[in-house]
Amino acid sequence: NIYNILDSPVKIERFRGGRHEIQCLRCQQFGHTQKTCTAEPACMKCANAHLTYTCTKP
Repeated sequence: NIYNILDSPVKIERFRGGRHEIQCLRCQQFGHTQKTCTAEPACMKCANAHLTYTCTKP
């Protein structure tokens, strides 16, 4: 059994499944949604600072 890694306590748990990390469609960061996002927009297609649906790249 592993209890410590580099003097940091470790707790190993069984994978529970069903947990999906949420990703914001506005800024592409994880942990929140676009409804509450105030960050600078980031395009998924070209990585520029605009919303994906306004991108001219196919």
